[in-house]
Amino acid sequence: MAIDIEWQTLPTPNNNDDNKPLLYPRMTDNGIVDFQTLCELTAQYGSYTRGTVKSITSDLMEIIAKLLSEGKTIDIAEFGTFRLAIGAEANVSSDTPYHKRPITVRGVNFQPDKALMDAIGTPDFLSVPRNAPPVAMTVGQIEKVLLEYFKTHDSITRAQFEELCQLKRTTAYGRLKELMDSGFLKQVGHNKETKYELGLAHSL
Repeated sequence: MAIDIEWQTLPTPNNNDDNKPLLYPRMTDNGIVDFQTLCELTAQYGSYTRGTVKSITSDLMEIIAKLLSEGKTIDIAEFGTFRLAIGAEANVSSDTPYHKRPITVRGVNFQPDKALMDAIGTPDFLSVPRNAPPVAMTVGQIEKVLLEYFKTHDSITRAQFEELCQLKRTTAYGRLKELMDSGFLKQVGHNKETKYELGLAHSL
């Protein structure tokens, strides 16, 4: 089955000789596979019952969570590597006392194994009309788009952020908070004058 994608315009200046806007592909809503369906599909691959698969998967999640909470990196052969993503809750300098350096868990980073990427292979893609419902960008995808944007801009407003990343307002607020919490972005100004600039934790 082909993956539905749409081509969107990256609203940043470019150096193309013909001065045409650059386009990038973005997946639309191709459906969500929930836990129940995943267990059913897994059971079909072997002589397991759906209940057995569900039980093992739940146990595996608890084990992985416990090991991650101990700072371990989980390396599952042919699948990928899991590792905690952490950050500071506030600005920290060398003068900040250790007991005032709060650390928080931002999420879990996943690095797919080569075997998984090889198994995915090269999917078929099908272009669909521009108004198809898009899948909201992940923080990682947004960071890449913003790095391109900031090559030619000093700051971005919330409205510009929504348009650039094609996000709904509520989703945009959530993504902005995540980007500020991680230090990728910093807020400048307040109320109607609020803008966002690259923070100290971005990578060029």
